[in-house]
Amino acid sequence: MLKSAATGVDAMAMIRRVEGSDEATLSTRCPHCGIVEVPTLAVTVWHPHGEEGGRYSFICPRCGAVKNKAIDADTAGILWAAGASRADDG
Repeated sequence: MLKSAATGVDAMAMIRRVEGSDEATLSTRCPHCGIVEVPTLAVTVWHPHGEEGGRYSFICPRCGAVKNKAIDADTAGILWAAGASRADDG
């Protein structure tokens, strides 16, 4: 399970490797659809340099809405290692 903190980090998120593949999926919660599975390659992580917190975003595979979730630096690193893309807030 991904690390959670009192700062609003998504404690429901989990990363799983797809059996027989190098791919991974993120199991996370959409407020409208409940638990959804999102390929980590379809997840974008924003973690501004020098900041403690950041966020990840994904498009819900069920309803198509863009969702953003708060994360900490450790979780950002885990998501990047699992294949999520990096974005820069500028």
